[in-house]
Amino acid sequence: MRILTFIFCFNLLWRIRLEEIAGIAGILIAVAAATFGIILLCIVLGIFLRKRELKEKIKPLQAFAAQNGWDFVPYATEDYFQNSSRHSLFGKDFVGRIIALIQKPFDGGQIFVFDYSRTSKKSDQTQKMTVIAFHSPRLQLPYFSLYPESSWSFLGELIGWNDIDFPSHPNFSKHYKLSSEDETQARQTFHTQVLTAFENVPDVSFEGGENYIFIYTPKQTIAVESLNTHLGNAKKIYDLFRRQDDNFQAAKND
Repeated sequence: MRILTFIFCFNLLWRIRLEEIAGIAGILIAVAAATFGIILLCIVLGIFLRKRELKEKIKPLQAFAAQNGWDFVPYATEDYFQNSSRHSLFGKDFVGRIIALIQKPFDGGQIFVFDYSRTSKKSDQTQKMTVIAFHSPRLQLPYFSLYPESSWSFLGELIGWNDIDFPSHPNFSKHYKLSSEDETQARQTFHTQVLTAFENVPDVSFEGGENYIFIYTPKQTIAVESLNTHLGNAKKIYDLFRRQDDNFQAAKND
């Protein structure tokens, strides 16, 4: 009799335990399903917002291109520019994407305008900027980068990053950091006319190499309404390097 009672109680407890387990499992499944649903909703919402952002940014640029004789290039990537990995703008420390790009013939080559977003692999911070670029056989430049001096620039010099200074133009050396793979060629490229001009140019980041130059201000995008003004300023910078290249070629031919 005691054995039957024990078996009955054991079965009763076991059924209760199974019901508890089933209840807990049901709760866990419900929580997991809700979590998955929230994650899926966030992904869908993120894709929607990104597409809306792209549409809002691309549409005005497309209209500008149509009205001013530019070509709109859909789905452009960094590889659109030859040897892009050698430019710090597209550096290996970043993951970047071109949001929208337009181009038109210019001085035997091309001029480009594109919005670019890049995220640091180290800090996860994202920068969005508008870049004006030139590709022309008139340019034959060493690879270099020029950007405003900062406390980080000073720290970079302490660990060996090169900063090319010009005693003849202390204001330029004070406000800008110039780095290059070839210091000798960089000094030839940044001749007196270029140095003097940049002493009077607001803080801007600028880099080049071979037949390319890229002009931009980090974290700053350009509204379509003011794009022509920025293009005019960028062309003035291009002209400085174009004329230097012509002089260099003339001297070389002599």
